[in-house]
Amino acid sequence: MNREDFSPPTPDVQHLPTLFRRIQQGEIRVPAFQRGFVWREAQVIELLESVYRGFPIGSLLFWRVEEELLRVEHKVTFPFPNVPIRYPSKFLLDGLQRLTTLYGVFHWPKPDELGRYNMIFDLDNEEFRLFDGKVQPTRTIHLSSLFSPRDFLEAQRTLSSEVDAEILMEKAIKLHSIFQEYMIPTVTIENRSVADVVSIFERVNSTGTRLNAVDFMRAVTWSESFDLNTELKKVYDEFAQKGFTVKNETLVKTLAIIDGLDPTPSSMLELRQIPPAKLHETMQRLKQRVEEARLFLLEHFAMRSYAYLPYEGQLLALVKFLDISTTTQTQATGEMVKWIWATSFNEELRGKPDHFVTRILDRVADLVAGNASALTTRLNLNTDDLIERRFIRGKALSAAFVCLFAKKEARSIFTGKVIPSALYMRDFATHNFDGLIAVDSLGHVLGKTFPSRKLFASTCLFMDEELMANEHLDLIQKIQLCRSVHKADSESILASQFINQRAADAALSGDISLFLKHRAIDLLQAAAFVVAGRSVDGK
Repeated sequence: MNREDFSPPTPDVQHLPTLFRRIQQGEIRVPAFQRGFVWREAQVIELLESVYRGFPIGSLLFWRVEEELLRVEHKVTFPFPNVPIRYPSKFLLDGLQRLTTLYGVFHWPKPDELGRYNMIFDLDNEEFRLFDGKVQPTRTIHLSSLFSPRDFLEAQRTLSSEVDAEILMEKAIKLHSIFQEYMIPTVTIENRSVADVVSIFERVNSTGTRLNAVDFMRAVTWSESFDLNTELKKVYDEFAQKGFTVKNETLVKTLAIIDGLDPTPSSMLELRQIPPAKLHETMQRLKQRVEEARLFLLEHFAMRSYAYLPYEGQLLALVKFLDISTTTQTQATGEMVKWIWATSFNEELRGKPDHFVTRILDRVADLVAGNASALTTRLNLNTDDLIERRFIRGKALSAAFVCLFAKKEARSIFTGKVIPSALYMRDFATHNFDGLIAVDSLGHVLGKTFPSRKLFASTCLFMDEELMANEHLDLIQKIQLCRSVHKADSESILASQFINQRAADAALSGDISLFLKHRAIDLLQAAAFVVAGRSVDGK
């Protein structure tokens, strides 16, 4: 990249009145990709206290534009005036909550009415609080009066009737001076492409939550007949009712893939060139493909919830596959199934960036084109992983572990009945899985401390009511109970929970270490079967 192609950021320091004047003139605008005002009362007060004590509150980041590139937001949660748009303008990229707070507090139009921005200053205690409307304060001052000469004079006139008026007036003037003279550093970027600004926006982190490009994409695709947020909400709500709650960011990437684009910010910006009517058509295809993906995962993995698909990249690859393949490509379908199993067991998409997923999408296209080996499916799991690692909600290995039980149609070791997958596959229901061996016994055998007994090689599936009723039973007693109650059928019942005869015999002999070893081997073999394209039983 040639640094001569763009201008470096322009730093500046501006007084609050200057920033407020530029907002009122329409020079500073809120772009539609920004979220609404979300700060709580405590955060507002903390910001005001920081300014009052002369603490820095961070810089504001602007993007200077010469022409209409984004939709300007006019949400009721923003106190900024609705003035005609003029160019050049400065879009606020970072600092929205801070600038919204300051402008709203100092421009609250009706001091006697309640509102999130109607803040007062207690002159006696020198503290800020929200006006509650219960009692008209006499020894306080509304912050909205500080930037209005007429209102500030009226506030001083009210204070003059107090016995210690001189002290109160001095504090009020000091308060007025602090906010009038407070300066905020600003940084302005200009001569940058929209793609560059997307990247900058994604990297901004002022609230502890990494921002994403979803709302930005709403701004660049918005028209009077197409609002991305509205369309996404329709899709989200429809699939949420089916337990398939896909995040908006993922849906936007899916939208791009269906339109033949890569799921990266720079590539997705090409959506802004698509007419609204075409975008509506693409959204319909999106719904169709997501529904096909949902049914695919239900059929091949018994998933009834999106929570069991650990990686966004898996859904994107599956949608890509469903969008370009035909129903006759059974071999390719089998390869996709094997790849999803493998990537979950191997946890190989953890932390991978968008460009890594893009390469996978290219391999999916190669698979559909006839290259059966385009997606690698080698299993990298070993028995030590299953003996020493824990079953944890939301983790890829745990999700694959649960799917194994669902595909195996695991049976209760107490009743012998199949435990319905709907019981534990509609949500990542960790409470249905519990360890057979006590934590202290695991620590003694394995020589290390574990915070939970839910090691994979120790964990089985239970009905809700079974857990408490049989909590007092140890591993040996549970195996003994299964064999005594179910006789010859006990072997197949235990096998459905990946406890083969050697593991059961080891448990009854009191050899916990050998039990964990045989159980891990049984689980690993089942994982190898499905990654190889066979059933969980190896058929």
